[in-house]
Amino acid sequence: MVAQTTKVHAQGLGVIGMKLVGEGRFTNADDREASLKFAFGLGAVDAVTIGFKNTAEIDEAMERVDRALNA
Repeated sequence: MVAQTTKVHAQGLGVIGMKLVGEGRFTNADDREASLKFAFGLGAVDAVTIGFKNTAEIDEAMERVDRALNA
């Protein structure tokens, strides 16, 4: 998947990262952060979608995205 993502991005196509928190199955906060770091670390993801069940999850995701981007 990594090779394909990098390949299509290099061809000028946009890449959207989806289901970055395992469709809610990543119940461990460190797993959610690792997933974000992985996606952003590819250098080929242009946008992401993250689903939320409540406002607390939005706040947590914003903090984790900030850390992932500034790692």
